[in-house]
Amino acid sequence: MKLTGSMMNTSNIPFHRLAVTFVVLAATLALLAQPVSAQDKKSPADEAWRELVKIATPPPPPKEWYTQKPSETELAEFNKMRAAKALEASRKAREFHQQFPADPRAVEARLNEYNLLTAVVELGDPSVSGEVEALEKSLAEDRSLPDAERLSILMNPVRRVLRVKTQAEVGPALVKATELLLQANRMFPAEIEPAANLLQFTDMLMAYDHAELAHEVLKQLKLPGNDPQVIAAASEAIKKFELLGKPVEMAFTSIDGRKVDVADLKGKVVLINYWATWCGPCVASLPELKAAYEKWKPEGFEMLGISLDHELEPLQKMVKDRNLEWPQHYDQQNERNRFAEQFGINSTPTIWLLDRKGNLRNLNARGDMDEKIAKLIAEGK
Repeated sequence: MKLTGSMMNTSNIPFHRLAVTFVVLAATLALLAQPVSAQDKKSPADEAWRELVKIATPPPPPKEWYTQKPSETELAEFNKMRAAKALEASRKAREFHQQFPADPRAVEARLNEYNLLTAVVELGDPSVSGEVEALEKSLAEDRSLPDAERLSILMNPVRRVLRVKTQAEVGPALVKATELLLQANRMFPAEIEPAANLLQFTDMLMAYDHAELAHEVLKQLKLPGNDPQVIAAASEAIKKFELLGKPVEMAFTSIDGRKVDVADLKGKVVLINYWATWCGPCVASLPELKAAYEKWKPEGFEMLGISLDHELEPLQKMVKDRNLEWPQHYDQQNERNRFAEQFGINSTPTIWLLDRKGNLRNLNARGDMDEKIAKLIAEGK
C-alpha cells in the first residue's frame, strides 16, 4: 500500500529496487573517483584508494535487460553477485579510513562504507543491517560531516521503516517513523524535510489512535528554531487538541433547511464528518458511514456532515444520489468552510466523535470507527 502525500512507499518490485541500488552505487563511485595528487602517486594511501575504486565499480546489467525485463531467477542471481561485490568494497572502504584516518579521503571512505552496506541490504542481503544501523548512528552524530550529509543519513531509516506490505504494519510503522523524524527534527530543527513529514504524519497518527503522539509532534514543531512556516502550521494544527474533552460549539442550517445545534444533541453520541465530494477517500467512506448511521441511530446516535465543497450543486447531487439522511452544512460565504477554519481541519476526511455530554472525545475516528462509536454508546447505558 502507499500512503499518498507522505514518505510511505510500499513498492516491492525487484527491478525497481535494482534501479534504486544502481543510483546508490553510482553516487558511491562519484565520491570515490577523487583525483590522485601528481607529487604522491605512489603513496600507500593512493594505492589503497585505487584498489577501492576498482573493487567498488559494479558490473552493469546485461544489455538485453534494457529491452527485456529479466526473470525473477536472473534478477536474484544478479543481485546476489552485486551484493557480494558491494560487501567486498565496503570492507575495503573500512580498511582505508582505519589505516589512513588523516587522509582527506578518509571521511569519504566512511560515507562509502555506509553507502555500500546500504546497497548490500537493498540488493536483498539483510545480514549487514545491524552494521548499517550502527554506522547511521555514528555518522549522524559526527559533527565533522556536513549537516546535509548527516540529515540525509538520518532520513534513510525512516524510508526503510515505511516500506510496509500489509495494513497491519502501517500503524506501527508510522509510530517508528515518527520517532525517527522527531530525532532528526531535534538535531536539525531549521531543516524543512523532517518537519514537513511530521506535519503530514499527524493526521495519519490520529487515524491510527495515536493522538497523544500527534500532539507531541505538534508541540515540538512549535518550538523556537523550527522554520517559521512550520511553527505557524503546527500552531494552527494544534488548536484541535485543545478541544479534546470539551464541548463543541457548532450551529447551522443544513442544506435541506434543518436547524442544527450541537448543544441540543446532548444525550446522543454525535459523529461530525468533515468531507467533500471531490475527496476520493471521503466518498469511499460513505457506505461505512451510512451503515453506522442506520445501526446506531436507534441507540442514540446522530451524524453531521461539514462539507468543504467549493460549490453547492455537487454536494446536493451526491446527498440525493447516495441517500444521505443526516444534515449537511455548506458554507456559501467562505471559500473554506468556516468550521474547518475554526477548528484547524486541514485534511479530509476527518471524523470527530462527541460523547453524550457533548464533549469531543476523538479527533479522527476513521480507524475502527464502529468500535469507537460502540464504546461511546455504551457509556450512556
